Amino acid sequence: MLPPGTSLPEGPDAPLLEAQGGPLDSLGVVNLMVTTEGAVNDELGRDLSLAEFLAEPPESSPFRTRRALQESILELVGADG
Repeated sequence: MLPPGTSLPEGPDAPLLEAQGGPLDSLGVVNLMVTTEGAVNDELGRDLSLAEFLAEPPESSPFRTRRALQESILELVGADG
């Protein structure tokens, strides 16, 4: 849930986190996390928890860019079998 007129940047390496110039504050990150977990469950039939990543500093957070989030999800799904 972003403020009206705000959207996530399109590029895979554009910053998502407010701390790095992106549009997502802490509530936005939680919303992205919940939405992403639901999408992974819908698409892959897999339960996935990204909550462990909320404590990561912005420079290493999987939520810093679309690419970082995708890579983190692929690692989690691959590690799960």
